[in-house]
Amino acid sequence: MIRTIDKWEGVMKVTMRSIISILLTLLSVVTLGFEPSSAQVKRDSNPQFKISKKGLEVSDYKKVVLLIELEEYYDEDVGGGKIGLTKEMLRAECESRLKQAGLEIMSGFNRPEYLYVNVNIRYRSFYILMQLNRPVLYRVKETEYMKYGAKTWQGILLGQHGYTPEYIMECLDKLLEDFINEYLKANTE
Repeated sequence: MIRTIDKWEGVMKVTMRSIISILLTLLSVVTLGFEPSSAQVKRDSNPQFKISKKGLEVSDYKKVVLLIELEEYYDEDVGGGKIGLTKEMLRAECESRLKQAGLEIMSGFNRPEYLYVNVNIRYRSFYILMQLNRPVLYRVKETEYMKYGAKTWQGILLGQHGYTPEYIMECLDKLLEDFINEYLKANTE
């Protein structure tokens, strides 16, 4: 009986060693299979192809292109309906806040990235969409693709305006503050 147990212990030890050896071999093969190619190593070490952590990093972050849209739809029962908000008011607020943060406003599409602000008023409600759009390079299998105007940061606020522009402007200010804080943090680290 003792001999049988000793024999099984020996078989178990050999079996466990074999299993561990096979697992280590498989782990080595899998690890070697994930080793980056030399082209990939060169690209990853090139600062032009630095991997973005937040999608807000840009080469010359002090310059910002600003694109603003205002859309308004009101009930006919409200009379004139319009609440006195203009695209010029939105632009002035955005430019003022960005300049206070030390950023320069660029005109037109002089840069591949831009800050898009859309204020949409629907009857008594509104929403503000703010997003940073930029070119994005990505790889699927062995093919690389470039997408221009990809959204890499977004903020949205919505509410009811009470037929005055003040609350909309406060919400715009809050979104600008969030964007500026994250944008500057991503580009100055």
